[in-house]
Amino acid sequence: MRFSETFEMTDLGGMKYFLGMEVCQSEGKIVICHKKYIRDVLKKFKMDQCKAVSTPICPKEKLVKKEENDEVDRKNFRSMIGCLMYITATRPDVLYSVSLLSRFLSDPGKQHVIAVKRILRYLKGTSDYGLLYEKSSKSCFSWTSKKQELVALSTAEAELVAVTAAAKQVIWVRKLLTDLQVQLEGATVVNIDN
Repeated sequence: MRFSETFEMTDLGGMKYFLGMEVCQSEGKIVICHKKYIRDVLKKFKMDQCKAVSTPICPKEKLVKKEENDEVDRKNFRSMIGCLMYITATRPDVLYSVSLLSRFLSDPGKQHVIAVKRILRYLKGTSDYGLLYEKSSKSCFSWTSKKQELVALSTAEAELVAVTAAAKQVIWVRKLLTDLQVQLEGATVVNIDN
């Protein structure tokens, strides 16, 4: 059964742009990126003429609470972080840096603004990066990133927590595929090393 037979719709061709994300489709693969959005964000924060850097954050930098008399424009900082959070949808390479800096939204200092500008400088040099999805008949994947819910006291316990989370994802994906009327044959194998 095709959706066009069930629902009234108009074919507008392949998707090229969706919610600020550029979508490039070709035979067997899809690339999703934020190239134009990144350029717009750089212009918005007057960083479009900045020099690019090779990493989103300095490896040895320790971000701490701001010192006294270290006032910055909080609204501007929050706006930068908000734009960067949206970019992380197609750029997992900046996710850690942006998440780290988002901890200082309530009371940012000059050090935090400099760190956010470094991420913008990194994005300037890598604006054409994105996510590549290739057609595969062998496997599918699902990924998520969030703060750790608990601390395991042993590696065995950590493995149990990880396999439990993986099993939850498998159940969700199988239910989603069933709702989309995809025929599933057999059980889904979840591997664990012991």
